[in-house]
Amino acid sequence: LQLVREAMLGVVNGGGTGGASRLQVPGVQLAAKTGTAQVRRITMAERRSGVLGNGQLPFKLRDHALFVCFAPADNPRYAASVVLEHNGHTVRNLDTPLIGRDIMTYLFDRDRALASLAEVEPTWGGDIQTRMAAEAAAYKAAQTPPPAAIATKTDAVVPSDSDAVEAATAAANQSQAALAVDGPTGNTVAEDGTTERSE
Repeated sequence: LQLVREAMLGVVNGGGTGGASRLQVPGVQLAAKTGTAQVRRITMAERRSGVLGNGQLPFKLRDHALFVCFAPADNPRYAASVVLEHNGHTVRNLDTPLIGRDIMTYLFDRDRALASLAEVEPTWGGDIQTRMAAEAAAYKAAQTPPPAAIATKTDAVVPSDSDAVEAATAAANQSQAALAVDGPTGNTVAEDGTTERSE
C-alpha cells in the first residue's frame, strides 16, 4: 500500500499527469491518480479525416475523465473521486484534477478556496445566484408563448390588400355603377355581353 501512496503522491507532486492539482495549502500534499474511461475508440476512418483527439469528437462520443485523490498524502483524512462524463480532459480549467484540487482546498483552507472561486466565477457567468437567475429567466422565456401576431395591412397576403388599393377599387366601382345603364346600349359582343343577336 505504501508503494501505491508514493506513486499517487508522484502523480501530483513529482511531475506526473496531475501536477495541476497540486495543493497551495501549506503543509498539505495531495496524492491522486488521473484516469480516462474510454467511450469508444476513434476509428481509422476518423483518423484519416483528421480526428485525432477527444476535442474533435461530438460531445456524446468523448471519453469520461476520472480523478481519485486523498489528502494529506502522509496521513489521509479525506478522499474524493471526481467523474466528468464526456469531458475527455478537453478543457483544462474544467478538468477533474482541478476540481479535485478545489474540493480538497475547500476542506483544508476554505478562505483560499472561496478566493479562488471568486476569480473564476465571472468566466462562468457570475456567482451561483446570478447564474441561477439567468437560467430561470431563460427557462421562463422559452416557456412563454410568443405574443399573438396582430394583423396589419403590412402583412397582406396579396399586394392588392391595402387601404389605398381598396379605396381606389371602391371609387372605380362607384364610377362604373354611376355610368351603368339597365340594358345593353351597343351591338358588339363586348357591349352586349352575349354572342346572341336579338333582332
